[in-house]
Amino acid sequence: MAGYPPAPGGDGRFASMQHQEAPRPSPSMQQGADRRQRSMATKDPLMKAGQQKAAKNKINKAASGDSTPRAERVFRLTCLTLGPFLVYVLILFITTFMFYREPVACQLVFVVVLVMCLLQYTMVQYCIRKKAARWKGQVGKFGALAALIGLCVGLAIHYKWMLFYNKYSNMKKYTNVAPLQPALQFEDAGTLQFTSGTSIDVTRAVGYRHIRSSRTLCVAPVVSQQMTSTDEIVFFAVGVNCCGWRASFHCGDNTGQSGILMLAPDQLVSPAMEWMVDEQFDFSAFEDAIELLKSVFAVSVAPHHRMLRWVKEPSGAVDHYRKRGLEAALISCLVYWVVVAIGIASFIASEEQKSREKALKLSKGENVSLA
Repeated sequence: MAGYPPAPGGDGRFASMQHQEAPRPSPSMQQGADRRQRSMATKDPLMKAGQQKAAKNKINKAASGDSTPRAERVFRLTCLTLGPFLVYVLILFITTFMFYREPVACQLVFVVVLVMCLLQYTMVQYCIRKKAARWKGQVGKFGALAALIGLCVGLAIHYKWMLFYNKYSNMKKYTNVAPLQPALQFEDAGTLQFTSGTSIDVTRAVGYRHIRSSRTLCVAPVVSQQMTSTDEIVFFAVGVNCCGWRASFHCGDNTGQSGILMLAPDQLVSPAMEWMVDEQFDFSAFEDAIELLKSVFAVSVAPHHRMLRWVKEPSGAVDHYRKRGLEAALISCLVYWVVVAIGIASFIASEEQKSREKALKLSKGENVSLA
């Protein structure tokens, strides 16, 4: 058969060279091509107009910031804020309102949520190849952080208010109590309602200035009309910064005849957790105030005595702890949103600043990557 003349280099090297990848131009070659293109643009008005339009579009793209569509950016920010917030609310309210009755269940829920968030973050980082889609892993990372913060805030609210609400609600309530009755009879009591005629002896009240806390600790005897000046005092009404130095006491509701007993740390929590509540009420400092009262007014104090907060309605005073705990939880949610809003605003401001800097460099003819 008649064939074509063999191509140069008939050993097949020419055919294989056709399939080789073209070498990439070096920076100097690229700059030379750009200069030739600009010189051609000066001669061709259409090419010059096209180059000007392309440069303007490049500057506008840099000034507009992220090339991601606006709707997708809104979706990202929504996921990055709403997802961790829901985790925070879940852990916060479970810890605040259920830790007293089901501490193990609360800890288990926290561990499960934390592991799920970290697992979601790990799977996204190792399973998704596209770099643009790895932002989804941040939802899990921020969710784990939100769960940890929610646990800490929930425990703080629990030991500050909700522990006292649950404890007083489950302790006994005694009525028709005489001030002369032994305090040992009411070891399991949370609130006491005294007999008619019981009042606070304001004339023998003292104010003790506590140097360490810079507060005035107020103490006054609880007496009845049947008691004499020589009878031992079993119950003391107490307060902070609500009295004068002598014979002045404005703590609580003086029109009432009930009291909420102050609970020692060993009555509230286990010995291992007493450090969480030992700052709620300084028993040793108030004992010093009682010693001052004894020395000033020559009062006899029973060996086993109790301190209480004088109130008009014990149930309302106990429910006050629940209301304060709920208020603290809601305020913490608001603070969370404020912090997140500040973080998002700072992020958007930094991105806009970077976009303006890129646009300025492009307008000066500098090479800037838009990735």
